[in-house]
Formats: sequence, structure tokens, C-alpha cells
Amino acid sequence: MADEAHEERIRLPTLALKTVIVHTITYFVAGVLAYTLGSYETVFSKPPVSYLMRPVSDPWVMAGPLFQPVRGLIFALAFYPLRNVVFAGARGWLILWWLLLALGVLSTFGPAP
Repeated sequence: MADEAHEERIRLPTLALKTVIVHTITYFVAGVLAYTLGSYETVFSKPPVSYLMRPVSDPWVMAGPLFQPVRGLIFALAFYPLRNVVFAGARGWLILWWLLLALGVLSTFGPAP
């Protein structure tokens, strides 16, 4: 019964809004830190990275944060069916962390520069 009550509290629009906000802010902050601390402007302008990545001055790269709400919505749609596992348990955040690490970092479809 507690699971049913908790399931009803987590609605897709609320989850989507929260996920979009958190993902967009996280993406922006991580991008600023990576750009600042990782010398992205220099690294992206030299081969072999320049063969794979657009320069940071490219309009599409600069517009990257504007597309993150779409990615946040995609994340929310993926989290929603797992809401009872991820959000109901005391260690749900750990399950979510492992899920994102395993699928998004350790088992990517191609090599990342």
C-alpha cells in the first residue's frame, strides 16, 4: 500500500520538470568547470581532438546548454518507469548513480575523446 501511495505522488510532469532543471544546471556547471580547468579551447583546436569535436567558438557548441532541457526530458522519461526503485528506497540515489555510471560512462557505444 505504501508503494502505491508513493507511486501516485511521483507524477511525470513533476519528475520531468525537476529532471530538466537539475540536468540543465548540472550540464552548464560541469561544462564551465571543464572548459575552465581543462583548457578546452586549446585542446579542441588541435588534432586529433579537432577531427572529432567542433571548436568551442562554434555556434552549435555555444548553443549546447539550450538543448539540455530536451536531454533532461529524455532522462525523466527513462526514470519514470523506475520511480518505485529509484525514488522510494532509502538507497535509490545509489541505484540511480550506478545506472547512470554503467550506461552513460562505462558502456558507451563508441570511444569518447
